[in-house]
Amino acid sequence: MGRLTDQGIMTSCEVDVYGVLTMLIQYLSALGKTPPHFIDWTIQHQEKKNVFLAWHCGNAPPSLVCEGCKVSIKSHSIFGEVIGLERSAGTAEFQFKPGEVTLCRLVEYDEKFKMLITKGEIMKSGQSLRGSWSWVKVNNLDKLYWTLVEEGFLHHASLIHGDQSQAINDACKFLNIDTVVV
Repeated sequence: MGRLTDQGIMTSCEVDVYGVLTMLIQYLSALGKTPPHFIDWTIQHQEKKNVFLAWHCGNAPPSLVCEGCKVSIKSHSIFGEVIGLERSAGTAEFQFKPGEVTLCRLVEYDEKFKMLITKGEIMKSGQSLRGSWSWVKVNNLDKLYWTLVEEGFLHHASLIHGDQSQAINDACKFLNIDTVVV
């Protein structure tokens, strides 16, 4: 999946169609210069305020690996236990490169679309975790999580390097998608 996304063919896990549409909007808003990555964003850091884990099972584009980090090809961290290691091979596990990121999520309720847009900063970590991941610091994690719940956004999002927020906001206006900026 990560190699396809690196080639400009957006992919998301768990049949998340609106997740892949979020990725496509981000990718096109960045003019194809950097690939997005499909993440879960609901795990708070145990000690650091306003920091969450941007993580998924190993589906990230390998071009996002942090400098000095290694991409490990492993069996899926969850499915390996269920269906066997030999049938779940192929996840690319690594930490993302640090820097400014834009995080988004597209949802649709009653035939009306809306996009959550927020910015953060990936912080390099000395940890070794499963999947493809990074710790992301945002201005106000409580407000972000409150918005997810109150506005009906899901646990999946798309992360893209750089401040793409204005281009994404402009694209949403053109596409008649309401924006919720945190």
